[in-house]
Amino acid sequence: MKKLFAIVVATLCLCGLAVAQTTEELLKQPTVFTPEDIHPDLHPVGGDKVQVEFRYTAATDELRFYYICPNSRFDQGEARRTILACLEDFQKQNEYYSYKYLKKDSAHYFKDNNKLTMVRYEGYVKFFR
Repeated sequence: MKKLFAIVVATLCLCGLAVAQTTEELLKQPTVFTPEDIHPDLHPVGGDKVQVEFRYTAATDELRFYYICPNSRFDQGEARRTILACLEDFQKQNEYYSYKYLKKDSAHYFKDNNKLTMVRYEGYVKFFR
């Protein structure tokens, strides 16, 4: 009986360590980067004032994207086309076969350091292999 109890306790401890390692991976901070090609031909109104930023979490294959530009130059259609092109590039580079939106795209307005009104168009996708 004591041996059986010892084996059960040892098995539970090993399972606990395995779960702790996978939890550590999930809690890693996302990688923040700017795509190499932000397709300037797709956002002629935004011009050179456009910034595209990705936050990628490899453990969960999730990516948050941000398209930032001045309010006076913001066009939601351009923003969406640019993001879709960047997502397709990312999908090919990392060998994913598809992605799904986890949250509806949204636009948030804010003031930068120069008191200029800016727009941050953002969304949230999950990639599949």
